[in-house]
Amino acid sequence: MISVKDVVNYNPEEYKFKSREIPSDLLAIIIYAYMQKVKDLGSDTTLYEIGYEVGRLVSPKSYEDIKKFFEANNIGYIEIKEKDNGEVEIKVKDCIFCRTQKSEEPMCDFEAGLIAGFLESIKNKKYFVKEMYCQAQGYDACVFIAKPLHN
Repeated sequence: MISVKDVVNYNPEEYKFKSREIPSDLLAIIIYAYMQKVKDLGSDTTLYEIGYEVGRLVSPKSYEDIKKFFEANNIGYIEIKEKDNGEVEIKVKDCIFCRTQKSEEPMCDFEAGLIAGFLESIKNKKYFVKEMYCQAQGYDACVFIAKPLHN
């Protein structure tokens, strides 16, 4: 069984000996079908919450850890920019969840939750993350804005 630690410290060469890899395009289709079913049931929040819990379990210690996680797991390539007002802007290029999809609205709720969980682990405070632009809408990257929540 693969642990969270195995996923964070993912080494593709070592993993190949443990089991066969699922092609990323197949995984993207499976995830997309799942996401569509959840959305059809009116549960966008569920995808966000699942992503959030995964982000907290992975528990990165730095922005560099987030970048490594995204790249090692073929989720996409990210840029992270802190703004003066405390918000964090995250751009994800070549997003596995939506790069081959078409949508009139942003669709990466899982990824938004994942980023929220990651940021909480790094900054020790909660964030709400909203996807502003999505590759599925025709943009060149998915863009997320993370706003710190005040107690």
